[in-house]
Amino acid sequence: MGKYDHICELTGSENYPQWRQKITLALKGEGLWQHCSKGTDISDYEEYAIAKPTISNIFHPTPDKIKEIREWIKDDAKAREIICQKISSIVLSLLDKKKSASEQWEILAGHYA
Repeated sequence: MGKYDHICELTGSENYPQWRQKITLALKGEGLWQHCSKGTDISDYEEYAIAKPTISNIFHPTPDKIKEIREWIKDDAKAREIICQKISSIVLSLLDKKKSASEQWEILAGHYA
């Protein structure tokens, strides 16, 4: 039995609310919800959204900044994986693989909420 087998597959508007609730909990459980959240209160650690880090000097990025960006990319991919493994192939066709988890989350909300 897989870790997320209890979560229904998103097939459309009729099961979006249940799917959204369970995927939100799964993302929170993995410490990845901030990749989809739109929270702006920095003191709300659970809801505060994590933006993709930027480099102020692209010609001389620091090793710490490179590490921070790679970590964000890795975690965002994990969040997208959780989202995408529980949606139907028809729903999956709406999503651009290059978009962030937050962008994919917004696309799904726009279609099904």
